Formats: sequence, structure tokens, C-alpha cells
Amino acid sequence: MSRCNSSALWEFFQKLDNEKKAKCNSCELNSFKTSIANLKTHLKRKHLNAYITICNTQSRNSEQSCEQEHPAGDVKPQASSSSDAASASTPAVTNSFTKKEEINDIEYISLTTDLWTSRVNNAYIAITGHYLTKDLVLKTFLLKCAEFPDTDSSANIEDALLETTNEWNVTNKINFIISDNAANIKKAISNIGWKHYGCFGHTLNLIVQDALHLVDASLDKVKTIVRYFKSSPAALEKLLKAQVHEKPDVTPKRLVQEVPTRWNSTLAMLQRFVEIEDQICATVAILKKDLPILTTEEWTMFHELCKVLKPFDEATKAMSGEDYMTASTIIVMTRCLKESCDQLLQEGFSVITNNIILALRTGVDKRLEGVEKSGTFSICTILDPRYKMNVFSDTNEAAKAKKTLEEKLAAIIRLRHEETQPQPSTSVSASIPVRDKFSPFTILSNIVGTQQVKGTPLSRAIKEVDSYLKDDILPMFNDNGKFNCPLQWWRLNRHIYPNLAILLRKHGNIMATSVPCERIFSKTGLTINNRRTQLKTNKVAQLTYLNVNLDPKRFKI
Repeated sequence: MSRCNSSALWEFFQKLDNEKKAKCNSCELNSFKTSIANLKTHLKRKHLNAYITICNTQSRNSEQSCEQEHPAGDVKPQASSSSDAASASTPAVTNSFTKKEEINDIEYISLTTDLWTSRVNNAYIAITGHYLTKDLVLKTFLLKCAEFPDTDSSANIEDALLETTNEWNVTNKINFIISDNAANIKKAISNIGWKHYGCFGHTLNLIVQDALHLVDASLDKVKTIVRYFKSSPAALEKLLKAQVHEKPDVTPKRLVQEVPTRWNSTLAMLQRFVEIEDQICATVAILKKDLPILTTEEWTMFHELCKVLKPFDEATKAMSGEDYMTASTIIVMTRCLKESCDQLLQEGFSVITNNIILALRTGVDKRLEGVEKSGTFSICTILDPRYKMNVFSDTNEAAKAKKTLEEKLAAIIRLRHEETQPQPSTSVSASIPVRDKFSPFTILSNIVGTQQVKGTPLSRAIKEVDSYLKDDILPMFNDNGKFNCPLQWWRLNRHIYPNLAILLRKHGNIMATSVPCERIFSKTGLTINNRRTQLKTNKVAQLTYLNVNLDPKRFKI
């Protein structure tokens, strides 16, 4: 046998007739060049269990070989740099395998995904998974944060998504995926056939930015002033001294510059700007610089904008979580933002501020149109014990959602009944004693009835849903002023509503935003700092994976 064919890898491949390609025994339609490296790479990307087996086999062979060459008492040679590199990747591979085993029993997983470009101009793709355990605990894990070397076409994004979910064996478990509203990502997901929704946070960002275009000229003045104080240490010192002189007991504050891609950074800039308005005006007056002049009307508008934009800021923060249910709040928050705009219009703000409020209201109507018609979000909302059917603005849509919930629940009840229904068996029947009509057990059977479950699956579903809806609403806040957790409520009541609890596991894991991926990129950006710009992309991927997925309590005693 040739040296190539002696490798343990050939347990998983077979050579084709032309001797230049090999076919994987697991995915028979694929063929690969017979380079050992190529075969091993294929197993690592597509068949992680087989790859781990190969790694363990090679490790044992290496140890046995080393023991034969260097008996006890001899000093073993140090590993080469290539061995070091291989061993350095072992923790990531081992932890990946452990995480994969953890989610094998999970029924449904929702995804978030996004693309990002690092400071050294390398493109990355991140994919996070979110699921509910059987104990109704919401968990998040990172499937991949790796280089995306190809163009960001929909076909390449589709390949990257499927490659990752196939590697984790969860492709058929995806119940929802959240991304931004970019056309290429939306098309890729549509081609796969997964249910998709555009990131709620990204949608709010577009709504607010569209509205703020009405006052671009005034905002540009603020940005120019802030930029000047950020770039001039002397001007900044005068601004800080002006604050100390005005309020000696208060720590002076610096101005905040906006980030173009995040609208709430504009709000943060304006809030700080109006907070130290007097000190800014006094400092600008003594500076011999040609800075923009802000009118009284503009200062008034900035103060008003801080009030107008605050509800959208609160909504963005509330919907960006990943440790609690968020999809159930999409319908709620959409309705609340509409009513918030309606109330703000009654406050007697300036004309330009009212125009911004109208633009915000129009944006919510246009970009978040039809959220109550979404079957998924409607069911998520009803299954949230804080909301149930009380938050729908359209009672017809609420009634449709309730009917859909009952039909889905009936299907679950029907399936559970079929799974638990005992199969006919002659041996079992023979073991049942025959009693005459005078037996107390015969009489007892006639009293209580022999049929344990009565009613159709649909009637039982309607009964369980009605009972749940009539139960007390979970208050939004507890006695400590913190938000009540709907999943905690369900953990206490899942035995009362067992079939609804099963349905919750399919919907309670859905995220409202793709912020989990943005958090991944923030961590990756910290990894690729100014001193580590030469890190290879595969090392960045490993470090990010470990940083996110390893238990943060692992070092605690």
C-alpha cells in the first residue's frame, strides 16, 4: 500500500478511477483532490466528528512513535513550529466539538448574521445561534466569526451560511434568521428558504436618520463645533475650565462626537451639547475661530429633539438584548412608538420639530407596516405572559393570531397523543384479568369511564389557550422596579400549560435584532488592535470563538 493510502483519512474516503480525485463516504456527491491536506480540510469543514477522530488517532500515533524513538528516561525533542501551530488550534477545535454536542438535542435555533470589515480591510462574517433548552433557558452561542474572502454577493453569502449550519448539523433546525436589510443578505436567505426578518434596530436606525435629514444643516454646525473641540486641546481646556468655574463641585464633561452609522450617537451628541450649552456659548465667544453660529431657534430645536428621540433610543436599547425574549416585543414596541409620536405632536413644539415627528411617524408606518400580520411575531406576542392579546392595535389580527395559535397547538396535541398511544399487543391484552360485572373494579370503571382523554385535539387546544389567556397578566415590572422575565414565568407554569410550553420553545428563541453579531464584531475589533494588526484571520476567528463561547465562570473557584 502506498504511503498516501496508509493514512487513517482513507477510512472516510475512496479513490475514484482516475486516481486524481477521492469521494467522501459521507457526502457521496462531492469529490476532492487526493492531497491529504485537502481531505483533512474537508472533514474539518463538513464532518467535525470524523475530523476529531482523525486528530485523536494522529495524536495517539505520534505519542506511540515518540515513545519508541525515545524510551523512558530520554528527553523528547521539542515540537516544531508547525506542531505548535497545530496544538494552538486544539482548544478551539475541542471546544467547538463540545458545543456541538450540547446543541444536538435542541429542536429549534434562530440565527443572526452580519458582515463586517476590520481596520486592516479584511472582511468577516458572523453567525450567532439562539435556542431555548428543555428547561426554557435562553442560550446564545457563536457558530462562526471568520474571514469572508469572497465578494459579498448573495450566492457567496448563501454558501457561507449553509456551510456553517451544515458543519453544526443545524440546517434543518433553523426556525428564523435576523439580518440587516441589505438586498444581498435578504436574497441569500430567501434562496435557502429560511424565515427572515430585517433587524428591528437597523429599521429604527433608517427611520430616525431619514427624519433627521430635515435638519442636516443645523446638525452639521454641531458636528463642526464638536470636531473642533475634539481636535484642539487648548479649546477643550477652556471649555472644561468654564464648566469648573460655573459648577466647581461637578466633574466637567467633554463633548460627544457622533458615529455616522448609529443614529443614537447623534442623540448622545445633542444631549451633551445642550447639557453644557452655556459653557459652549461662553467658550466659543472668546475663541478667535470662525466657528458656526447657532441661532436661538436651533438651540430650541436641539432641546426638543432630545425629548423627541428619547423614545426611539429606549426602544432600540430594549430590543437589542440577547439574554431575554425580544421578538415578542416587536408588535408592542411598534404600537408604542406610533402612540409616542402622536402624543409628542400635542406638545406644542416648534414647526421644524413637529415636521421631524411627522417624518418619524410616517417612517414607522411605512417600514414597520404589517408586523401584526406576521404569524410568527403574533404568536410570540400572545405567548408572552406580559402581553397576550392586550397589545394588538387591530382586534381582527389578534383574533386571527389566536386561531393560528389554536391550530398549531392542536397539531402538537395530536402528535403527542399519537406518540403516547399504546400499540395493540396480544401479550398485554392477555395479562389483563377478566372481571365479572359484580367486581368493584368493573363498577369503578363504569363510574369514572374508561376513556382518559376526551375531546378532539382542537377542542383541547382551545381550552388550554383560553385558560392561559384568562390567567393573570404578568406585570411589566417586579417589586424592585426591574423587568419581569416571561421565561421565568413559563418555567413556573409550564406544567399547567404543557402544550403551549412546547410551542414556546419554537418561538421564544427568536431575536428582534442582529445586535448579537455587532457585539461579536466589537470584540473582534478589540482583538485586532493597533498592536495586533498582523494577526492572521484564522487566529482572529479562533480567538473570537473562544472569547464568546467559553464559560465566563471557568476561572472562578
